[in-house]
Amino acid sequence: MTIRPAPVDVPEPELPGPIVERDAWFVVNIALTLAGLIVAAFLVYSLFDQRPIKSFWLATFHTTFPYDIGYLKTYFTFPQVYKAVQVTFVLAILAQTTGVFLGLFSALGRQSRIALLRVFSGLYIWVWRGTPVFLQLVLTAYGVPLILESMDAGGKGALTQIALLIATSSFAAGYVALSLNEGAYMSEIVRAGIEAIDRGQMEAAKALGMTYGLAMRRIVLPQALKVILPPTGNEFISMLKTTSLVSYIGLQELTLVTLQIYAHNFKVVESLLAAGVFYLAMTTVLSVIQAQIEIRLGERRSEVRTSLADNLRRFFLGAPQIRRAVTVAALPPKEHR
Repeated sequence: MTIRPAPVDVPEPELPGPIVERDAWFVVNIALTLAGLIVAAFLVYSLFDQRPIKSFWLATFHTTFPYDIGYLKTYFTFPQVYKAVQVTFVLAILAQTTGVFLGLFSALGRQSRIALLRVFSGLYIWVWRGTPVFLQLVLTAYGVPLILESMDAGGKGALTQIALLIATSSFAAGYVALSLNEGAYMSEIVRAGIEAIDRGQMEAAKALGMTYGLAMRRIVLPQALKVILPPTGNEFISMLKTTSLVSYIGLQELTLVTLQIYAHNFKVVESLLAAGVFYLAMTTVLSVIQAQIEIRLGERRSEVRTSLADNLRRFFLGAPQIRRAVTVAALPPKEHR
């Protein structure tokens, strides 16, 4: 009868200082933040009274202050600006939504068993990802109507109507060009999300009698959504800024309206800064919506709620550094092995 020795009890070592404190940097960052808030408050106050900033600039640089900060307040009262913001936001939403569907169909087409669909999807992605957005926009606005009209022999068919719509409406031309461009990028995002799901999920669904489309709709795509969503939100924000290129073909969006405004009053820098405030506001709203959707999908549901002090420390210093001792498992004596 073999008697085995009792396992050796190894006491757990104490952690020598689990959290590395950086109180000095904490104080420095708070001081710098307060200084930044003071500067920001000073600039906001200059919207209503420019005498302090003009006096400070003259005393420091011995020149007059070159900008009219108070004009920003005037810019925000123009009704055409708010109409342009609405056009910009609507165009971005429509183009991004259409681009998501185009990306989904082209990503599924690249994984199709039909060779023609794979070739067509690959060619579409290759062309629209490999050429500049500006070039695509100009070709869509001025080249596509000619091609569609030449394909309609009678001149009164649906192709001619589409050609007239694109040729006469800068919004329609911008919508078509931006949607096709976004669809190419979304195709790669959707493909990466689908490929991130284990192939066994599809095989298990087929074993249960599901068709390929049903398995994609109920099994694969819901799981891939967590992978697809974050880059899709980034693409949405990028789309909102890309709409400024449509100003070249005459769409009265935020950038073109701003150019027209400073062409009359020559407040170039002030007008562009004010337009930047609107773009920042719109992208901030989209970022908040994206974060809320990710929380709803459970991407961040497991995060632990922390106190205000912990949030401040994380904001100023980043995540706390934890130093842990390395535990080495003790081996039994050699004669017992």
